[in-house]
Amino acid sequence: RGVHASSSRPWSASISAQPFTKPSLRASPPSSKKTSSLRLSSSHQRLRIGNRLRIGILNESSVQPTRVRTTKEVWMRVRAQSRLRAKSGVIWGAGALAVALSGNAMGHAEQAEGSDAVVQGAQPTSASLIAPIAPGTPWHIQLSGRLQEKTWAAVYDIDLFDTPTATIQSLVSRGKKVHCYFSAGSAEDWRSDYSKYPKSALGKNMDGWPGEKWVDVRSAGVRTVLAARMDLAKSKGCTGIDPDNVDGYGHDTGFPLTKDHSIAFVRWLATEAHARGLSVGLKNGIEILAQVGPQVDWAISEQCVEYKECSAFKSFIASGKPVFHVEYSGSLSSICAVTKPLKISTIKSTLDLNGPADKCP
Repeated sequence: RGVHASSSRPWSASISAQPFTKPSLRASPPSSKKTSSLRLSSSHQRLRIGNRLRIGILNESSVQPTRVRTTKEVWMRVRAQSRLRAKSGVIWGAGALAVALSGNAMGHAEQAEGSDAVVQGAQPTSASLIAPIAPGTPWHIQLSGRLQEKTWAAVYDIDLFDTPTATIQSLVSRGKKVHCYFSAGSAEDWRSDYSKYPKSALGKNMDGWPGEKWVDVRSAGVRTVLAARMDLAKSKGCTGIDPDNVDGYGHDTGFPLTKDHSIAFVRWLATEAHARGLSVGLKNGIEILAQVGPQVDWAISEQCVEYKECSAFKSFIASGKPVFHVEYSGSLSSICAVTKPLKISTIKSTLDLNGPADKCP
């Protein structure tokens, strides 16, 4: 994959795709399928912040080359997966996102193109009713193991299914924001609602991840499942949702998904979440941030320092929305030297996200 842009006009950059060759280095998938009891164990919960789709990002002075980011999974132990996807990206500058963030009146009403039907949920409410989180607010993310609370964390990102209701409500009662994680663009066969997905909406297996399939995000049946998950998040006391895998257009899903489908899908998620009084974030999808930035309430970035893309969030942060960020390598001081001036909420954590973490001083 290659991305090229004219440095003189970042807001109207041209894009071209180049041939891409995968390296042979890849962690081997598990030799056998894990049992449901293991999958449902929080201490062995398979986790992932998100699929990585790396694109060149036009920053203030240059076009950064295409990057590939690793993804994380725990099947009894951490496996660092090198996932490489060939796709064209969107190059955009601060001007494009600023324009998008300034005029979004119709964004919440959009439904995914090609969907079988519009899922009827709670009546949409204005995103302005969602209590905002200021840029720079300290956060903690933990997707496996018993929750390790941090005295400095005001926002927690934790698994929707595996985290006890009492834990969520205890955090909220103490003034914490709790963002509950679930996969929106894939179906995991160890989840309790897996049987509710329409068989016709189940796509190809996710490479290297047994028991998980891509789903057709245009499907009304899929959206019914996700609406129920948002109801669950609301009932457990979550203050927001962290929907994963919204970037199917860059993968071999088994469906003809496009970037426009993902944009509409994220906007639908935002509409439904806001209708339930829940905030919603965009995970890593920098290539569609300009289009969905007005609808989401915050963003999550992995390794924006390592891949030199933190400046891509400047306009999003300038609009008053936070970016929650995690790095896995490098010194904390060098990481914070990049992100602190941008008001990015940064932590350095372990690859398996099982509790240990340090924030910028």
